[in-house]
Amino acid sequence: MAETFGMILDGRQVPALEGETFPVVNPANTDEVVGLVPRGGREDVRRAVDSALNALENTWWPKIYESRRRGRVLQRFAELVDARKEELARLLTREQGKVLKESIGELDSLINTFDYYSGFGGKLTGTVTYTRDGESVIKVETRKEPIGLCAAILPFNFPVSLYAWKVAPALMAGNAVIIKPASTAPLTDIVLTQMLHEAGVPAGIANLVTGPASSAGEELIRHPAVKKIALTGSTSTGKHIYAAAAVPDTVGSAAVLVEESTPAVVAATVRHLLADDAFRTELVAAGRGVVADHSLARASARSWPMPVFADAEMLPSSLVTSPEAAPPPDIATLTCCCALAALVVACLRKRWACWYK
Repeated sequence: MAETFGMILDGRQVPALEGETFPVVNPANTDEVVGLVPRGGREDVRRAVDSALNALENTWWPKIYESRRRGRVLQRFAELVDARKEELARLLTREQGKVLKESIGELDSLINTFDYYSGFGGKLTGTVTYTRDGESVIKVETRKEPIGLCAAILPFNFPVSLYAWKVAPALMAGNAVIIKPASTAPLTDIVLTQMLHEAGVPAGIANLVTGPASSAGEELIRHPAVKKIALTGSTSTGKHIYAAAAVPDTVGSAAVLVEESTPAVVAATVRHLLADDAFRTELVAAGRGVVADHSLARASARSWPMPVFADAEMLPSSLVTSPEAAPPPDIATLTCCCALAALVVACLRKRWACWYK
């Protein structure tokens, strides 16, 4: 008999309010139901949001002086996953269909990513500077604070490694996260989220909701308490989420990161180069995106579509392409190391960072 899994709310596996479930089937053996998961809806997402906001208000996790403690928790999580790596890899293979060697590789990627971000414990600091105003000396202090509640929307093809890419930096920065896994491959993500709490993440800081995009997903991207949305998905999905998040009084300051093609992150110190048309063309021709402040753009000289862009004037007009154009090849393998390093830089910026105000 198939095992029944729950959504993760307040550190516990719970059913959907309506009590409905749906099966996760082994794609290599469609007669095997690997597990049953809750068919969550809008009210379940609201429960997850209330849980996360309560945890941000009443636990130590978001405190700006607790980054070292958060780093220890993330390190402990990586160790727990490493101890159960083969078990988790077999579950991933059964639900997602990739060969066991690749599943083990995904778990290694997650372990390495959480280990990497745990190293930022004690290093997420602001600045103190002094300036003179006539005969007076003025002290100027900046702080890097968590933005609050983030949403992580995961794909079916790399449900573990991209879990790490989204969840690890958000948690290290002191945020709460609501995870929405793909309906065809949610089981390993459910177990991983449970293990986060075993490692010491306070109840409510990492919640996970399963269910259809039309109900649970829509509520998540439109909820006014969600301040950042990280998505790996199709161009059409990215456009839809970007439009939903841009509606006034809906998500407020949320920014959408579409990771269908690994982006290039432009640091504030060299942002002036974006005014140079040749520089922009070179970035875009490489098939990457441009992230500056809260704008995101991607296009290509090879007739690739642009899933999302906020500031069209940042791109050469010759690169505006047809939405019917073919999708780009997968360049994540070539650029993932650069993207991870760039994300760390982004985490340490105050004005335009991925996870900071």
